Amino acid sequence: MTGSALLKGSVTAQNLNLQGSGSVERVVDNCETTPQLPEICEYVPEYLQTNYYFNGNSAGGITITGAANSIVFPLDDYRMAFATGQFSGATCEFPSANGLCSTDSIDATKKLDLPMDLPPFQTGTATQECAADATCDISGNVLNNLLLRARSTLNVPAGEYWIENITIRARAQLVTEPGTVIHYKNLFIATNRNNGNAGSINPNGDPDDLLLIGHGASSNISLNSNVIITGQIYIDPTASGGFQIVGSGNTINGGISAYRVEVSGANNTFNTSTSCPIEPPPGGGKTLVITPETAQALTCDRIPVYFKVVNDSGFPISGYSASFTVVASPDNGSACWSEQQSGGSCTANSFTSSFVDGEKTLYLESTAVGNVNVSANVVSDSLSDSAGPYRFVPFGFQFDPDPAKAIAGKPVSVTVKAVADTGGSCEVIENYSGTKDLDLSSTNYIEPQSGTKVVAADSTNITFNQGEGTIDFSYFDAGHVSVTVSDPEWTKEECGTQCDDHQGDWTGLSGDADLEVRPYTLALCDITASTSGITNPQGTSFSGNGFVAAGYAFSSVLKPIIWNEGDPEFGTVDLSANGKDYCNYETTPNFAKQGAYAATLEVSIPDDQPHSPANGDPGVLSGNLSQVHTGGDDELYTFNGLSWSQVGSILLTSQLQDTYYEMTVNPATVPVGRFYPAHLALVEDNYVYPSGQNDQGGYTGFGYMNQGIGHDFIVEAQNGLNEPTSNYGLFAEAMMVEIDYLAIDDEADELTDRMDSVKWDDLSWSKIDWGQADANGVASNARLAQYTTDFMMQKLSTNSVGNYTTTPDGPTTVKTQSLVW
Repeated sequence: MTGSALLKGSVTAQNLNLQGSGSVERVVDNCETTPQLPEICEYVPEYLQTNYYFNGNSAGGITITGAANSIVFPLDDYRMAFATGQFSGATCEFPSANGLCSTDSIDATKKLDLPMDLPPFQTGTATQECAADATCDISGNVLNNLLLRARSTLNVPAGEYWIENITIRARAQLVTEPGTVIHYKNLFIATNRNNGNAGSINPNGDPDDLLLIGHGASSNISLNSNVIITGQIYIDPTASGGFQIVGSGNTINGGISAYRVEVSGANNTFNTSTSCPIEPPPGGGKTLVITPETAQALTCDRIPVYFKVVNDSGFPISGYSASFTVVASPDNGSACWSEQQSGGSCTANSFTSSFVDGEKTLYLESTAVGNVNVSANVVSDSLSDSAGPYRFVPFGFQFDPDPAKAIAGKPVSVTVKAVADTGGSCEVIENYSGTKDLDLSSTNYIEPQSGTKVVAADSTNITFNQGEGTIDFSYFDAGHVSVTVSDPEWTKEECGTQCDDHQGDWTGLSGDADLEVRPYTLALCDITASTSGITNPQGTSFSGNGFVAAGYAFSSVLKPIIWNEGDPEFGTVDLSANGKDYCNYETTPNFAKQGAYAATLEVSIPDDQPHSPANGDPGVLSGNLSQVHTGGDDELYTFNGLSWSQVGSILLTSQLQDTYYEMTVNPATVPVGRFYPAHLALVEDNYVYPSGQNDQGGYTGFGYMNQGIGHDFIVEAQNGLNEPTSNYGLFAEAMMVEIDYLAIDDEADELTDRMDSVKWDDLSWSKIDWGQADANGVASNARLAQYTTDFMMQKLSTNSVGNYTTTPDGPTTVKTQSLVW
């Protein structure tokens, strides 16, 4: 543009060149910029995952306990990003293979870029209702309430929507175009109790057409039966209920990011899908491991060698049954393999076997003195490992029991025998007697394969009688270890003719004592209300302080600890008794390591009754109830998002899901409370007017002043999910609130003193009134139910003494009838 010119408005061009005296004035853009929609891959990066993280580690879990449920994955060997997984009969289906879901189906170490920082929720006041059997278009982008009545269809074009409350009735459909994002706070999809018909979202769509984003603590989704949802779902991790299915026949097409996923119904299907890039598991997530790395045995004995194929979490792979080949080298002419600890056949130095659930134990034997190395190969998966040397000696020490079962920190007595190979059998060296000063050295870490603590003995001055003595070992950690015990001063000449049949030039006695050691118990520590930070005061339904509202989150830290002097060896450990500070006990760090004995930690409560009140409802403990042993942080296991559905106090219990080296780790308990109602709700509030004054035409019923009418109400103590808490009526009176009636008119004037009822003498109620039957004869300890037939509003009187005189007033609309506490 040259010369003199005036440009007003806007220009779209590849290049703009102004020369001379031209000017640009009032360059404006009156076009609205289309907001960029949230990216699906940021909210739902993979198929199924938790979006709850604690200290940088995933903390949410997946639990599927119903029958005939299935998860279909488009990617082989995919593992879900959850801290814990509990499955009972659920099938995980892949393109090349199907099998039962198990702990191998999750990857507790996987870290995704979650949770998302959600944008502020846009609120509105508009309401839309799509009538039964109708087809409707959505009326706006910001709604307070959206109701789809039975058999209706609501069409939603592409765009971003903010709908606080969404209700979809039976056989109603919410249908979206591609490129739709719906933010919500509450979502309810109904199932007809009579015929099983249910509402649906995008039943015939593509999962990437819709991104559902739940905001806030009530955005959890709970489905009954026969619901179809097609879309990508993100539920705010503050909604600790996450995504739940309690019924059957539901189909979910797409992906889910939520605190947790729980399925207790049957015949439900997750057809997972995503267009987001997912990196395949490296090497199929399989590693071959041989333990112990080294060991020692007599030439008349066998060494147990453990072979495992583990996943990336260190767990043996359930269902893994591939064959493998082991080789002992060098081939000394006597090294051989057996599947039995003693007796049976012993095959040559090369042997082929098969895994059972990813594990196999073989026994190595060599009648020749010297070292043997071991290698193993799984040809089908290109896996290999090696270990050794394994030393075979002509005479040394044997131990009984072998292995010894022990508790961390608690001495265990083991019989030690001086033995010699007398030509195919081990015989006790009977002239090995008197007090011997033995050496303990070389703590060998078998499971896991490393550690910092060593095996100790109460005394190494051991008295032997005819070749036998007793030694007390202690190990202040958990796992499978061995320790080398030796008498370096002994010579074979001391043995006499018993040791003539020896091989090699050998001096000294030595042997490896094998110990399998469990933690003493799992201490429940740092029990804290998640929102307030209050530490568990151990309040009950009759005394003490409050802890957290029912249904609201609290957390606990579990610590695997050692035994201390005076602790009972067996049984449940009451952490609140004996004045002991179990939470300051020494921990067992090897319990948490990769390659340690596979274990799952659990928290629970008794299912028969609560700690208090007596004869109360045990309620349901929800949240992150289990963790694998590798999910800890510095030997500590934080269980976040725990909540109890009832009120009172619970006996929180910690335990392992299974035995530990065939030993039961002592369960531990501690009282937790007081849980109190999250709120009191007025769930019924009805008036029964005299005949002729009841609801008619365009007006509601009415009553005359000083005329008795029927009135009933129900106040219900509820938890954070608006469910009744029936234990509240069993509380001690001092722990309960007093409820008073309050009436306010249109002018905000209080009229309570003019309300009267013979039955409701003082319009106030306390503990004694809870649990009474309502007007229909139904009683619940969660409820204060009251009804009367003589409720009235008194006329306004000018005289308190003498003649009864009233002044004109009214009509009055009691705008608010409230119950205050």
